[in-house]
Amino acid sequence: MLKKPSLLALTFALAGTCLSATSFAASGVPAGTVINNQATTSYVDDNNAQQNVPSNTVTAQVQQVAGVTITPHGDANTPGQIVPAKQGTDGVLTYTVTNVGNGPDSFNVTVIGVSQNVVPTNAVIYEDTNGNGQLDPATDKIITNGTTVTLPEDGSEKIFVTYPIPNGTAGGTNFDLTPKGVSNFDNTAVDQGSVGRLTVKNDLSLTLSSPSQTGTITSPGSLTYTQVLSNSGNAPVSASNVAGDVSSPDTAKGWTYTLVYNGTDYANFAALLNASGPVAQNGTLTFGVRVTDPAGTPKGTASVGTFRAYITTPSDANTNNLTPQSNPATLTDTTTVRQGVAAASKVQSLGALNRVNNAVTFGPDVTTAITPRPCDVIRYTVNAQNQGDSALAFSTLTDTLSADLLPVRVEVSPNVIFKVGGTWQKTAPAYANGDTVTVGYDSNGDGTVNAQDTLAPGTGYNLVIYGQVKRTVDSCPAPVVNTAPTPTPTLI
Repeated sequence: MLKKPSLLALTFALAGTCLSATSFAASGVPAGTVINNQATTSYVDDNNAQQNVPSNTVTAQVQQVAGVTITPHGDANTPGQIVPAKQGTDGVLTYTVTNVGNGPDSFNVTVIGVSQNVVPTNAVIYEDTNGNGQLDPATDKIITNGTTVTLPEDGSEKIFVTYPIPNGTAGGTNFDLTPKGVSNFDNTAVDQGSVGRLTVKNDLSLTLSSPSQTGTITSPGSLTYTQVLSNSGNAPVSASNVAGDVSSPDTAKGWTYTLVYNGTDYANFAALLNASGPVAQNGTLTFGVRVTDPAGTPKGTASVGTFRAYITTPSDANTNNLTPQSNPATLTDTTTVRQGVAAASKVQSLGALNRVNNAVTFGPDVTTAITPRPCDVIRYTVNAQNQGDSALAFSTLTDTLSADLLPVRVEVSPNVIFKVGGTWQKTAPAYANGDTVTVGYDSNGDGTVNAQDTLAPGTGYNLVIYGQVKRTVDSCPAPVVNTAPTPTPTLI
């Protein structure tokens, strides 16, 4: 009897073949997989029983196909990742290398510089050895630029690409680079479209030329301290991100502290910066702090003023505020009041007259009483001094000749001139007993004495007057007084 194949049974056999294809892995059938396929035909025999007849078996072995992805992907216009980086440190880009081939493979990983400022050989690649997703330089394995990462089929691993950002790099500078992965099984399997960008953070920092300055002024008087502010960060600073002020507790006592720039006074540092303009990276700004003390401030009084400057921009992902208001750049100015202190002293010396040759012999200079005889000569040495710590202006010295003495001679120190009436002259006039002698210190040698003439601290000058004691019976013989030049007087 003719065997009748069962169409229904053959159909089921074909369906079974189709179902076997659904077991492939997501990345494809693993390389080396052997696919066996056998068909079966069935029929009903003369006894109405179903019989199955298998076909021959065919086999296929899957070849390996390489594939690699390094994510996130990106290009120079749209980087896959933008990471802030600090100057003077290593910037870090994080990637995932995935074997998307259908067999185990190793991948040669290198770095390509996309922007011209990237030197690829300076990059270092790390494997995430401990698998925590964070760069741990002490733990994670360095794979030098150009070595391999080995992964199983569908396997992936994080890598970290670090790049050194040179110290002093301007804020906002971009370093664009991409890792390139090449399959060692098939070098046509490549991924190099993973541009990442390291953007240098703005380090905002201020420094001042010195921590403190000192000076002295008269009372009343003014002194301007020169200050130099340096931009020690890597981005410009200006009135938009800097504030500052100068203060002192002595303002309550009448002292004033004023910021000065190019001869103009400013109420605060932001206003001064508006006038000066921005200070560039590594740039400086020179300005002044003028200190003024009120009249009548005692000698030796000290006032301390503090200037401070700070960055107002808060720190965030792209900015490091290295000079915040809580830790400003500061400088103190200590100003001490100085004064010229005038002092005068007078000594006398007895000059005994030799009745034979009329020569005069002087004894020591004393402040105690002396006992001259008629016709003896008395020498008065009057000394003017500046015992303060500031110059004395318009220093003069006055003495009056006694009516009991006949004027013999007047001597003065260098740079001392005589006042006669309302004028000054360099030579002594003829004095009579009872006259007043006025001299002054002509420091600038212009032949007059006024406020422009100053006597330095710790210096002085002398006025020396010789007078002969009058005798009532008759006139005394003219004394012979040494006429050698008087040496420069010393302070008494």
